[in-house]
Parts: sequence; structure tokens; C-alpha cells
Amino acid sequence: MMRKFLKTVLSLGLVLGLLIPTLSSCSVGVESAYQVDENTLRAATATPTAAEQNINVPYTDATPKYTVHVSPNGNNENDGSSWEKAVTSLNQAQLLVREWYADDNTGDAMILLDDGEYYVDSTLKILEDDVKGGELYIRSRNANKATISGSKRVDKGEIVESTDPNLFGGRRYWKIPCVDKINQLYINENYGIRARYPNSGDELRLLNMDRTLREIILEGTDVAQFKEEDFENSIMTVAIMWSESYLRVNSVIKDGDFARVKISGEDSFVFAREGLTIRPRCGYHFENSMAFMDVSGEWFWSDADDSVYYLPYANETIENTTVRIPYTEVLMSVTGELGASVSGVHMEGLNFKYTKNEVVDGKVGGQANRNDNIETKRISGGVNDGRPVAALSFEYAQDITFSGNVFACMGGGAIDFVQGVFDSTIEKNIFRSVGGNGILASATAYDISIVSKDERTFIKDVNVENNYFTDIGWQDYDACAVIFNYGVNVSICHNTINNVRYTGISIGWGWVAQTYPFLAGFDVSYNRLTNCNGLLSDGGPIYTIGCMPNSKITNNYIGESYNSVWKYPEDISQAGQIWWANAGIYLDNNSGGDSEESKLMVENNYVAKDVNTQQYEDINAKKDKKGKIEYYKIIEAKESDKDAIFAASGVKENGFTLLPKKAVLTGFRTNSKTTTTVYGYNLGNSQDGVLIVLSKDGNVAQVKLEEIIEWTDRWISFESSAYQSGDVFLLKADGHSSNKVYATMNVDVNECMYTHFEKDWNKDGKFDGAMTELAKVGMVITQEMKNFRASSTLNPNAPDYIGDGYTSSVWSMASNDPADAEGAWVAFDLAERSKVEKFLIYARAEVDQPECRQDFKIYGLKSDGTEILLYETSEENVPVYASNDVFVLDMAEIGHADTIFSGFKIQKKLTTDGSAYLCIAEVAVI
Repeated sequence: MMRKFLKTVLSLGLVLGLLIPTLSSCSVGVESAYQVDENTLRAATATPTAAEQNINVPYTDATPKYTVHVSPNGNNENDGSSWEKAVTSLNQAQLLVREWYADDNTGDAMILLDDGEYYVDSTLKILEDDVKGGELYIRSRNANKATISGSKRVDKGEIVESTDPNLFGGRRYWKIPCVDKINQLYINENYGIRARYPNSGDELRLLNMDRTLREIILEGTDVAQFKEEDFENSIMTVAIMWSESYLRVNSVIKDGDFARVKISGEDSFVFAREGLTIRPRCGYHFENSMAFMDVSGEWFWSDADDSVYYLPYANETIENTTVRIPYTEVLMSVTGELGASVSGVHMEGLNFKYTKNEVVDGKVGGQANRNDNIETKRISGGVNDGRPVAALSFEYAQDITFSGNVFACMGGGAIDFVQGVFDSTIEKNIFRSVGGNGILASATAYDISIVSKDERTFIKDVNVENNYFTDIGWQDYDACAVIFNYGVNVSICHNTINNVRYTGISIGWGWVAQTYPFLAGFDVSYNRLTNCNGLLSDGGPIYTIGCMPNSKITNNYIGESYNSVWKYPEDISQAGQIWWANAGIYLDNNSGGDSEESKLMVENNYVAKDVNTQQYEDINAKKDKKGKIEYYKIIEAKESDKDAIFAASGVKENGFTLLPKKAVLTGFRTNSKTTTTVYGYNLGNSQDGVLIVLSKDGNVAQVKLEEIIEWTDRWISFESSAYQSGDVFLLKADGHSSNKVYATMNVDVNECMYTHFEKDWNKDGKFDGAMTELAKVGMVITQEMKNFRASSTLNPNAPDYIGDGYTSSVWSMASNDPADAEGAWVAFDLAERSKVEKFLIYARAEVDQPECRQDFKIYGLKSDGTEILLYETSEENVPVYASNDVFVLDMAEIGHADTIFSGFKIQKKLTTDGSAYLCIAEVAVI
């Protein structure tokens, strides 16, 4: 139901290669400290793209003897020798490269992709003969402007928008044709949430299981609101400590105070497992029923009419939304043979997105996304294969490089080094919203004795450096950002990892003390890990298991992490089962070296105090097990070293500009007929940017320096009497542009209020009730707001704002101290007013990353100091960067028609990562 981890934490949105539109007229002022010429200004008026960009990532020096050009506008009848003769598909480009090498040509070849999206309907397979005689570069013409996709776009003309009082509570919904059953749906740059119950981040806890009848027993009240037929074709997602399973529901039968869930087919294997079986108080939720759809962002595929039903967000229209249906799991595979590896394949500046994960329904999970049982048999729709799917697969390959790529919106994993991968590098990439593992390497067998000891099968001499991982495991909760089951001479350094459902970096496998040649020489250093183990337990930001001589874990910063909702049931004493906790650095069974000389070094790592350390002391190392000495040495970091370790960890600045301070505009306020303020963040100052106005009449103008009243990092106020209503945006000196906001300028009060409300707040008609109220008074806002004073308790630097006759607003600055949020309010003083009938309330809060908790309260203030709570709402895991509430507060409806108030105060905050972000609020009497 509610999106749990919906939006990407990462929002780069840099603007490169802007197109230059034709302008009918252009007036440019040049008085600002930072000046732009007319051509630059013209270029900047193009709508900035939202594509993620890796900048400052130079392509490797390559001098290909043969280049195939690929373009969405190409033709596969062409020879690909130029952009004018470009082909249109990757498969055709690969065929041309293969033919070129088959003609006994030698030297490097390149497949160069023009800007656009390339749908791969079947896996692009690169074999040893395809790169014989040289190396192959697959590159985007302009960095991160070419997307290799596993999904088809839905034609906007095929999407039907409707409302039905008998469906979804009368909410507007889209009906999208889709013949094939799907497990993922992509909306713009995000994944949709398959309809689920319960909402938000809430999970229910089961009572027990009946192994004989192979049933799961629930509290009857948990499912009382649904009919038994609502569970037809539904999925029960059960979290069992370090694993999660998607179990197909055969039936849910209500039985007095209980409900009994019978699981379908082979999924019932989950009852037979001894080590990882369902136990009392395991968490669960249901998915995949139309009856569960009740919030924006949810979807459901109906086999009754071969359609997907989707509940759009308020700001989503068919016109501004791209819907993608995934069909392809593996976009590319590079496969050699034992003794005949594929050598020299390099992928640079590409986007890999929108893949499918077919085996979701009917998955009985193991640990770390190994969906198999202890006998390595996969119980998943009858498919016996313990390896999770990934978008890019490599087997018997060497000299493989990934640089400057984006991996996003993936149903399964991103990169899989299956076996026999040598001398390869994964650097300067972004992994965002990956359903499975970010990077998986080597065999997945539980039984270490069956892993090949042939050195040609090893994962060896691999670097994973300067990558950013966020929102990992959204589909398979038991996935890791980086997992090397086995490997030799592997460097995992200077990566930033945030928001992972299970473990951040996982090294080793096998549970045995014996040394094996395929597990040794790991360097896990200078990584920054936060918010790991968000859902599952028995893992950690860094997790190791097995004997790994000559390895080290040093100088890592392990910041604040989620306290997993599956750590322990609240009544563990009644559960009668063992439950394992999470740990900051979790040295599990037999972690260490095989001698004093080869010991595992765990040194100078900072572990935040709030990281769950309930099971183990200090930095959570199991030191002795069954009398065996495990060779490792732990030297803890001092608290005073925290800042230095933090500064040295994560993606290096000279690696690539990962999180640039992109200017973002969030709204505007026309304070009077001659003054306008635009709000946002990272706005800088007048020395490094200019404000551009694109008037609705087509004129383009730069706001002059003498017209700037105030320029801060959060707002810019300027004299606007010379400008007409239109789009406003900020052009920075570094060449990047902010987004555009529409501002009404040089108009009367009624037009300003109506236009602002209709354009910014009421795009989907959700607040037509408020519009009706405004219409009743003929859009004439009472002038009694003249003395309506607004102020912020948190932001003393923002001057009090005196209402100009129609609205009063104030901005309360963000705070990094949660304590500020508890006492910080936007306050509105009614001055001489005594009784208010109705208010139009607008409150907005912003945050640098989504998945927040939202709290919103409105109090009425009486002259004797009494506060009366008039409105309150609270919501977990809000899937937004900016949250808006607009509604009419009717005093009669809430029982205060005759109450005399001297003022109001409004608090709206989004909290995440220990920080609180407060609101801008606006009130109008109507």
C-alpha cells in the first residue's frame, strides 16, 4: 500500500549538453556580479533534464579502429559507420563488431550510443569470438544520456484515466493494458509499489505455524477487514531474521479469533526447513490484491482484464508521466569458457535501467539473496537454481571495467561476477533503487567443499572503488550492496553505501575454519556506510564469515543505522526461539586468518553509538568459537577520531562529483505587487549565479543586481515590477541550472492567489473544495489579513512578515538538531481578529532525501496562553522530497465556531537520519 522505500536517496540531476531552443525575443541584463552571454542564456532556457549524471569522469583513452554508431533514429539496414548511417539496436551493433573481427581485423572496437533509450528484448550476449583481436568499448556519446532498458514504454494514448465511487475510495486511477503478468512496474524514474497490506512501513506479526497442516496462523483481527476471496492470487511476504520469502497464498480462512493461511505448491517447503523456518512473531505483509490498493503509487495487475491498475500521485498526469513495463531480466552477459576467457570489455557513461525480476512470487529465501535451501536447491516456481538474477552477468572474463555508469530501477541485481573473473574494476558508478544485490561475486553454494579449487574459476584481482549505493534490496530484502562470497585480492574501498535492507558489505561464506585458496586478501577500507539492515537482522554494515587470511577492515565510517524491525519480537521470551541481532562490524563464524602472521586486521573503524550492538560487545566481534583461536586483531577508533574517519571515508572527491550542490527551487511568493521571493536550497549568492525570468509572453530576462533585495542560500527576493508572470530559474556560474518554478508577478491580488493556488497546489483537482470556497467570495480575500503577522521560532534571521491583505507566509529554516524541531513552529498572530470561520492552510516541508517521518500539527492559541489542538496527522516513510498540505480548515466542522483565538501555530516536519526539516506555512482567511 504505502510506498516503503520509494524514491531514490540520490538526486543528482545535473544538466549537461543542453539543447538551444529558438526564442522569439530575448532581453538580457548584465549587471549581476556573475554575467552570462546571450548564447549561454539561450541554452539555459531549455528544460533541465532529470537524468542522473556522473561528471568529471573522463573516458579512458581509446583509439578504436572500428566504431559502430547507434541511434534511436538509426536504421538497422545501415552500416553504422557514422551518425548519418547509424544502426538502431545494440544487437545489430554487436553483430557488426562480430563480423568485423571475423574478417581477421585486429584492434579495438567501439559501440557508441547516441542519447536515448534502447530497449533490449533479449539478452545481449558477448562471447569470446566477439572481441577476438582487440578490446570492446561500449560507451555513451554524452555521459549518461544513453539508457539500456529492460522495459517497454507504454503508449500514453493507451492509458485511460477514470474515477469510480466503487473503486479505490473514489480516487482517480489509471488503467494500463498489460497482457503478461508482471512483478514490477516503473513510473518515471521510480518503481511502483505492488498493492500491499498493511500500509506504510507497518508489518504485522504472525502467531505461529502448523507444520502438519502446512498453514500459517494469524490474529483474526489482522485480516478482519477483508473477504476471503480478496486473498486470491495474493502473496504473503514473510521476514525471517536474515531472509524474506514471497509465498503464494492458496487461501486465507477465518477461524474464530484466528486466520489460517495455506501456502501454495512448492512454496510450502518453507515449513520443512529447520534452520530458517517460520517461527512465532515473524513479520509479514500481503501483496497483490486490488483490495489492498488505497494510496498513491500502488499498482495491481488484473488477469481478469489483462490490465494494470495504478493510483497516481497528485502531481502525476498521463502527459508528464512515463510508464514502463519490464520484460527483460538480463540485459547483457559476457561469457567465455574455462581456459578461454572473454577479455577486454569496457562500459562507460551508460545507464542500465528498468529490468524485470521474474522469480518473485513463490520465492523461499536463503541468506544474502541466495534463494535456496541448505541442499542448494531453489524452491521458486519449480526452478532449481540458487543464483539470484542480475542485469549484467560475467563468467570467465577478464579485464572488465565499469566506469561512470548508473544502475537504477532494477527488479533484480545489477552486476554478477559468476566465476572466473580476473583483473576487473567497478569504479565511479551509481547504484540506485536496485531490487537485488548491487554487486554479487563468486559461487553461492552453502557447501564450501563443492566450490571449485581450479584457480581459473576464482574471482581474483578485482577493485570496487568510488561507487555510490543507495536504496538496495527494494524487491529482495535479503540483498546486499556488495557481496563477495569468495575472492582473492579484492579491494572494496571508498564506497558510499546508504539505505540497504540487509547487509552493506558481505565477505566470505562457508562457516568453516579451514583455509581455502579462493578466499583471501580482502581490503575493505575507507567506506562510509549508513542505514543498513533496515528490515532484516543477523547482518551488519560490514559482515564477514569464514577464514580469510591476509585481509583487513580499516578506516570505515559506520554511521547511524536503522534498528531493524525484525531484530527481536517484543515478546521474545514467549517465542521460544533464538533470534540474532545486527552488528556494526559483524565477524561471524570463523572470521579471521589462519595464523598470527595472516590475521584479519580490524583497525580504526568508527561505529556510531546507535548501531545495534545488543548481541556483541564493542564492535561486535566473535572472538573464540568451540575452543578455536580465530586470528584477528581489533584496534578500535577513538571517539575523537570520528570526524577524521568520516572525512576520509566514502567516495573520494577526486573520484567524481557525486553529490553536487545543485540549486533547487521549491516555490515562490509574491509578497506585494512589486516584490517576489523564490524559495529553495543551494541557491548560493549573487556572485555565482543569475536569476532568469522566462515571461509567459516569451521574453527572457536576467534579474539585475540592483533589483536583488536579498539573496541567501534558501531564498532570493527581488523587485519584480519590471517582469511579467512566468518561469523563474537560477543559472549557476558552473553552467548548471536549477529547475523552473512559475511565479505570478505584476498582477492584482485575486489573480496572484488564484493562479498560485491553481498552478502549484491544485494540479489534479484534489482541492477543488477549497477552490469552491474561494469562488463563494468571488476570489476576494478579506483585507482583514492586513495585520496578520507570521514569524518563525527557529529562524530568527527571517524577518516577521506582515500580511499584505490576502496571505501571510513565513519560512522556517531546516535544522540538523531534532531538538529544534520539537520546539520550532511557524506562528501566526491574528492581531486584532477574534473569531475566524475558515482558513485556507498551506504547509510545505522539504528534505534532501525521502523515506521520512512526517508530523503535522495545527494549534489554536487563546489569549490566556491555552493551546488547542485543531489538526494532527503523522505518517511513516513518506515517499517525497517535498510534502505539501493544502486544505480548508472549517472551525465549525471541528467544533470551534465560537472559539476566540488570538493566533495559530503550525508545525510540519520531516525527519530522517536524525535531522529535522521544517516548513514554510501560509494562511489565508476565506
